[in-house]
Amino acid sequence: IIGNTVSTVRVDGGISSEAYLDVRKALLALWRSEWDDGQKANFILAAYGIFNLLNTAVFSMKEMEFAVASGQIDERVESPKERIEELLRLAEGAGGAQDLCLSAANALERQYNEMLDDVPKAKALKEYICKQLRGASVAVVVPKAYYAGLMRRCMPELFESYNIACVTPSRFDPQTEYGAVVAVGEMKNRNFNLERCFASERACVLLYECEEKTFAYSQRERNKYEDKLNKKLGIAAKRSAPADADEADESEIRDIASLDDYIDGCIRSNAKRTVARLAETDGRTPTSEITHVGTFTDGEMIFISKYYSAVVFAPKKGTVTEKAPDELLAGDVLVFTKNDGYMKNIVDITYENLLKS
Repeated sequence: IIGNTVSTVRVDGGISSEAYLDVRKALLALWRSEWDDGQKANFILAAYGIFNLLNTAVFSMKEMEFAVASGQIDERVESPKERIEELLRLAEGAGGAQDLCLSAANALERQYNEMLDDVPKAKALKEYICKQLRGASVAVVVPKAYYAGLMRRCMPELFESYNIACVTPSRFDPQTEYGAVVAVGEMKNRNFNLERCFASERACVLLYECEEKTFAYSQRERNKYEDKLNKKLGIAAKRSAPADADEADESEIRDIASLDDYIDGCIRSNAKRTVARLAETDGRTPTSEITHVGTFTDGEMIFISKYYSAVVFAPKKGTVTEKAPDELLAGDVLVFTKNDGYMKNIVDITYENLLKS
């Protein structure tokens, strides 16, 4: 596993480092609290969604509110203001966890108000493309599909003057070549890894100061994990030495990362329930049981049905064997077949056909 070099662009403004940590710590303490698990998960996921919006937005909150109210974007997209108001309502019924909920919700509301008219990353993105990427085709990676429509409305001159494609991590096609790839923030728990992006030699991520430590931590942890895989595969990959991290900061960020794991687990659980519902029989569709959920090194998830049999390649031996899902180990290399330009296992294609039949 080898990667390219990702440059970071420091963006002044945005959520302050103090407010960033306050929100994360409040959500961390809330996760560890005794509040009802269902309500707790609802609050944390909702707060985390708004938090990510404020960290990655490249349009003002007023522009987003107008687009939602006027039906200019997907009707499933909710007003940020209404989402924050829902957080405050949830906080009222949080009992002993109310103070923690209010701490997070109030901090998010303050940042929302600061971004009503001006969003630093919007200006930074324009400047970076205009000054650094003139004449290049640019893929701007955004967390949600509706960002594309909002960006075209908020910065039409940029799209008229430059060859820009807005894509979400799950829709990013690594087979398409770009002059540059720009991410509007760290894409946590997404099916996209900027360091493994070879669609362009130029890759960068826009970060507020508050995001830099967690981004650097994610890089260090990812490198450690991939170094272990490289060793297992017998590959010697050279890396530049990572910057030393303060021990106190590292411990604090590690705690924050544990919250991310909890949130990722909630999302996985919701996704698994959704897929299971799609597979429920209605008299016409056969039931297809989801028995395992896995994750690839780039964060992409795989739902494994009872029909699945994994094809595993052993690089050192040069052999290919079949394994049952419960026999798979971390670091196993799965063999895939090509289907319409995407790498998919032939068994999963059969599984999709079962769901559609």
